[in-house]
Amino acid sequence: MGFAADGQYRSAHVHNLFLNIAAEWGLPLALCLLGVFLRSCWIIRQRARRMPESQKPLYACLVLAFVSVMTNVQFAGAQVMPVSALVLVLVIGLALGYKPITAPPQVNTSTSQSLKATLFWAILMLLLCYQVFAGAALYRLSDIPVAECVKDGSRLSYYPRFWVQGRIDCMAEAEPDHWLFQRL
Repeated sequence: MGFAADGQYRSAHVHNLFLNIAAEWGLPLALCLLGVFLRSCWIIRQRARRMPESQKPLYACLVLAFVSVMTNVQFAGAQVMPVSALVLVLVIGLALGYKPITAPPQVNTSTSQSLKATLFWAILMLLLCYQVFAGAALYRLSDIPVAECVKDGSRLSYYPRFWVQGRIDCMAEAEPDHWLFQRL
């Protein structure tokens, strides 16, 4: 386990999202994250007050999920685990993005809206293709033996654990001229 800020091997990490962000990225970013969290709580509260009674039971479940994941990352440190981080993002997105159905949606078929949607879709597809291409390249590079990265004890920060940063640092060290690791 470790902190990203200094690259030195540590035997543990902070089991609190805000303290972890403050230790790795600094107090201004941690305060910004706290502000976003408090604003999210305010949005959820306001939305729950204005919501029709028929929608409140479902929204209560989403709010409970939001409180659960935020409590989890305050004590378990699970935000560094890929599955927990994914659940965190999905639950926060659902809680903040939920809108009750009050009337059937009106379809806007203007040409500019259609063009914007098509352009947005095309950009997303290009990004997806890039991810597949870069992921395949990283997969081929992942054959580099782990032992090469941890030969001596002074480079324990490259030790690949369950997150990918140590493994990517190892691959960048083994293949510094690869197109994925070039600096612009």
